[in-house]
Amino acid sequence: LSKKPTDFKELYHSIIPDRDVRERVPVLVNGTNRLVDSSTIVEYLAAAYPDSGTPLTPPDAYTAARVKLFIQYFTDHVVPAYNQLVKASDAGIQESAKEALMKALRCVDEFLALHGAGEGDYAVGPHYAWNMSQDRGEEQAKKNGGNPHEHYLMGPFYTTAEVLCTPFVARMVEVLPEWRAMDVLAECETRKLHRVAGWMRACLARPSAQLTGPNRKELVDGLVEWEWSHAM
Repeated sequence: LSKKPTDFKELYHSIIPDRDVRERVPVLVNGTNRLVDSSTIVEYLAAAYPDSGTPLTPPDAYTAARVKLFIQYFTDHVVPAYNQLVKASDAGIQESAKEALMKALRCVDEFLALHGAGEGDYAVGPHYAWNMSQDRGEEQAKKNGGNPHEHYLMGPFYTTAEVLCTPFVARMVEVLPEWRAMDVLAECETRKLHRVAGWMRACLARPSAQLTGPNRKELVDGLVEWEWSHAM
């Protein structure tokens, strides 16, 4: 990603004309339509092709708003904390960065309990007499043969929250054991953050994530390449 070809850079700046802005992936070309930014592209595709594949946007406004709120918190707090942890070279800074990441993940865990689910078919959350942390929900999940916490933000329904957050979940799960000797899923379980650990497992178990996501070596090698490019 650090060695973008000239034609990609030109394509990017045909959409974002400011050449002082660093070119970023992804870029979408759909006929004459051209877009950048992951969240913008995902929202566009979900709106442009509502009947193709899995619907990614909840049908009611309040549930859709909570999905966007989840994405905003994750990208504003979890992602920067992860980036700080992988970039830190000093052991003391690494430890404080680890705690910052776990604090952010604790908030995600609480968010899943407070805001998961929605109306109608999405009515599987605390606002509708069901809570991910209640025995009632856990017993039902066990009857279905699954981990009571291993589900998406909106229960069984895959949304833009998972589409946009899964790449960063994969980085945390695959890179941190190699880069910082930290198993983030085990750390979550140790701290009783079972909901966020289950959500991350559900994200990574999605067939599309397994088919399209990079493996651990690719992610770690990409980070090493990034480190070298920024050290030059």
